[in-house]
Amino acid sequence: MRSNYLVCLFALLFTWAQPAAAALFSERTTDLQQQAAIATKTGKKLAVLFEQDDCAECLRLKKTVFAEKAASARFGAGYHSVSVNLSRTEALTTPDGRQTTALEWAGRLRIPGTPAIAFFTSDGAILYRHVGPLRSGQELLDLGHYVATAEFDRRPFDAYLATRKLVPQQNVAVHDDICRTRN
Repeated sequence: MRSNYLVCLFALLFTWAQPAAAALFSERTTDLQQQAAIATKTGKKLAVLFEQDDCAECLRLKKTVFAEKAASARFGAGYHSVSVNLSRTEALTTPDGRQTTALEWAGRLRIPGTPAIAFFTSDGAILYRHVGPLRSGQELLDLGHYVATAEFDRRPFDAYLATRKLVPQQNVAVHDDICRTRN
């Protein structure tokens, strides 16, 4: 009986001692070159969430989609995720080492509003940009798979989702849910 108690106590202490994984896109940064280096060092691609302070859809993503633990863990296994706030005006270093502001960089990447997720290669080149909301953790995983397999070279994300039949399709115009950036 006492040995069972000690085993349970040890298991409980071991669980508490494990570092908690950071929530997806919870780290805000202005040094994307450093974040790209971290992604490369850990064998991952860099995923950057573009958000704004007053973006309701950005907040919903963080509270629901990114909070789904299983999807978050699976997405985080392949992508180093950080966020950039377009409401801020401080200097920013892009993944390829250029100095700019977040809003100017978003404009160069053709990101018209938030939320948006941009994926980058290890040398800082953009692979793919997704503008608009995601409906579920499964759709986040589908987006990650879409990028990892370079499916974006063959068809749009909506067409890819339709063939996967994993997410019920809704008659929602995705771009109606974007918070437009201010120039």
